[in-house]
Formats: sequence, structure tokens, C-alpha cells
Amino acid sequence: MAGKLPFLVEPRREPILEKLGDEESGIIEMKRLGYLTVSEKAFMQQANNNDTTVLEMHRLAARVGKERGVMTADVIKAMSTGELEEDLFEGFENELAAVVASMSSLEDRRKLIAVTGMVIFRIDPEWGVDDTMNLHPDLVDAIYELFLEEDRRSLEAFKAIEQKKQADESAGK
Repeated sequence: MAGKLPFLVEPRREPILEKLGDEESGIIEMKRLGYLTVSEKAFMQQANNNDTTVLEMHRLAARVGKERGVMTADVIKAMSTGELEEDLFEGFENELAAVVASMSSLEDRRKLIAVTGMVIFRIDPEWGVDDTMNLHPDLVDAIYELFLEEDRRSLEAFKAIEQKKQADESAGK
């Protein structure tokens, strides 16, 4: 049995069942809560803790900065904006290529983990990363967009529904 908090005021907002996808990718329904749950955040944090990509970038930037007499932050900025001066990274080309490749795949890995977590916690607890990898890319993108909106605690969808209800009531429906 789930615990019950002694709310003085219960949360008012009911989840919205979102339809994600289209006829090409398939359509699923997933709850929109207006936030990520603690479990969803912990799932993402655990996955991010195991990823050493950002640490590798910082280590390389520190070594380049030390050798070139440049601040580490400036080296990181050059790496992230793509303003890679040849002389700044001379002698570090192979390491730089490896870090840039890792960084470019970091967002793809994050997307797969986020989508997998959303499906596990909101639809099917037996879901796995392999299942996510077999989804249509458009459906993965749609679920990831919902994840990003929930992470930002976006209330736009809730406001749109409320505005529609008010407009329907005003029109006498």
C-alpha cells in the first residue's frame, strides 16, 4: 500500500494523457504530470553518474590549458563552440577527436536513457534500453520532447487545456 501524505491542500492538477507519435511511428498515450518524478530524476542521475564524457573533456581541457598557458574555461569554451584553433590543440589532435566524438554522442545517449526511463516509470516497468532502440525515431523524439518539457516543469499543456475549457464554457458548450 502506498503512503499518504497529510496534505493541507492536495495538488489540484490532474495528469494529462498525451498522445505521442503519428500513424507512421505509431501512437502511444503517456501521462503528462508537469514535472519529472523523483524516480525519473534518480534514473537519469544514475545514468549520468556512470558517464565519464564530461570528465574526459575537463581533463583534456586542463592539460591543454596548462601546456598552452590558457585558462581551462577558455579551452572548454573552444571545445564546445567548435572554435578549435590549430595551435591551441597541436599535439592533442587524437585526444581531441575522441572527446569531441564522445561529446557528440552524449546527447544521443541521454535521449535514449530519458526515453527509456519515461516508458519504465509511466507505461511499462519491464521496458529496457533495447526496446527503446527498436522504436521509430519520431516516437523517440516525441517522448524525449515530453521529457524535456517535464524537466523544465512546463505547464503550457495544462494552461492550453484550461483555456480551452474556459472558451468552451464561454461559448455555452
